[in-house]
Amino acid sequence: MALKNGIKIIIQDVTEPETEKEGCLTKIGSFIVAMVVIIGLLTLLFKFLMNHPLVLIITIVAIVFFIVQASKK
Repeated sequence: MALKNGIKIIIQDVTEPETEKEGCLTKIGSFIVAMVVIIGLLTLLFKFLMNHPLVLIITIVAIVFFIVQASKK
């Protein structure tokens, strides 16, 4: 403590808490996990469409329809 003009001043070392640093391995790990999930879902979707030909044909028609509509604009 220090006295300045009769007023007590408390001097403390203030340290900011260290923020958690996100390293390269954390980013690569989360990217790999995301890619595995996406590839897994696409594989399941592909297997489902191959087992249900009517749904596959309807999906292809819908995709072509939306592509044609988007190209007209």
